[in-house]
Amino acid sequence: MENLKFSAFQTAPASQQMETDLLRILRSLGEFARDPLAREVIRVSEANRIEKCPVFGFQEFEGEGYGGVVQLPGESGFRAVLVGRRAFLEQANMSVPNLLEVAARRWEKEGALVFFVGWDAYVRGLLKFL
Repeated sequence: MENLKFSAFQTAPASQQMETDLLRILRSLGEFARDPLAREVIRVSEANRIEKCPVFGFQEFEGEGYGGVVQLPGESGFRAVLVGRRAFLEQANMSVPNLLEVAARRWEKEGALVFFVGWDAYVRGLLKFL
């Protein structure tokens, strides 16, 4: 897994703001994660000058994923975010929008490792590692 590279991501809804928010959340949580794939996301986020946001209550679930509560700039509320493989987010009852389901299945058929990112009961983004 250490040789895998972060090669693509997709969000739902698809928008520049959602993409920035997703990378900001992933960079911030990734600072605490031991997963080597988190380092890949941090590398890409730093190259795109994505700032970090505050993280509270980070927790890693060995071999499944990780999560924490984040606060994005300009928002008064908090988001409890989970990052991991499909089964991990399914256990948390996160629904996968059709747009992301189609992309995840396509990437999995290509042999990619796909991570799911979710909050507020929905998967909001996918990460593709090859």
